[in-house]
Amino acid sequence: MKFSVDDVGAALHRLFIGAAGTTLRKEDKQKAQELAPLLDEVARLATKKTGVLIDACAGKSALGLLAAALVLPPGWRVVVVERDVKRVEHARRAAALIDR
Repeated sequence: MKFSVDDVGAALHRLFIGAAGTTLRKEDKQKAQELAPLLDEVARLATKKTGVLIDACAGKSALGLLAAALVLPPGWRVVVVERDVKRVEHARRAAALIDR
């Protein structure tokens, strides 16, 4: 499965920005470029019906949550490991937006 940078950027915007009429910042576009090949790799490895993806030192968990939104089969779980409370809250808000 190949993910375009535009598709990843759109998902980043939906999960982490979400404000109508806004666009991705330069840093967000860079993140989309970095995440697209990683999501391809997650898709290559996530071939079983169930599993767990652990996003350690996750920050806002862009990789884990985008994998949940775009790649992982419904039987999979994402475990986010992050010690910064503010980042955990960002990740929780984004996770609530994933349609699963």
